[in-house]
Amino acid sequence: MFKRIGELLVHYGELSNEELAMILTEQRRVYRPFGRIASEMFSIHETAIWRAWSEQYLEYAPEVDLDQQHRDSAVENEITPEDAHKYHLLPLRCHDGDLIMVTSRQYLPIALHYVDTLHASAILVWIASDAEQLERTLDEVYPISTIKTASSQPSSTNTPYPQAG
Repeated sequence: MFKRIGELLVHYGELSNEELAMILTEQRRVYRPFGRIASEMFSIHETAIWRAWSEQYLEYAPEVDLDQQHRDSAVENEITPEDAHKYHLLPLRCHDGDLIMVTSRQYLPIALHYVDTLHASAILVWIASDAEQLERTLDEVYPISTIKTASSQPSSTNTPYPQAG
């Protein structure tokens, strides 16, 4: 059953039903994203908003077995090895102009946050059906030795997101 971000924030105890109603009234008036309004009106922390958005996202994101997916090595340079491990994201391939990346359920909030900072036109995030398989594939594609070599280079984002959990 599809839950709206506001309903999830009420469920988490971040908002009351009255505050939710006030945000929805304001949203109809100004046509801005719900999370931004919630943050401004009631100081809802972005962690709670990203958590709610990722829970909502899970309802529609495809879950995939990496062994059954075509992986295109040409897209591996779309993310640094450091960021691939930090955000648990594996570029898979391009399809109809969209870059498809895979993460695990556990790391979806930080992966979505990272993808949002890329300002790329079309990135789809899918969910790996096996989180351990994702980690093994990340280690294979982006070996730890690569990360040590690249650690002196700046990460593609300086916006760390709170730990997933």
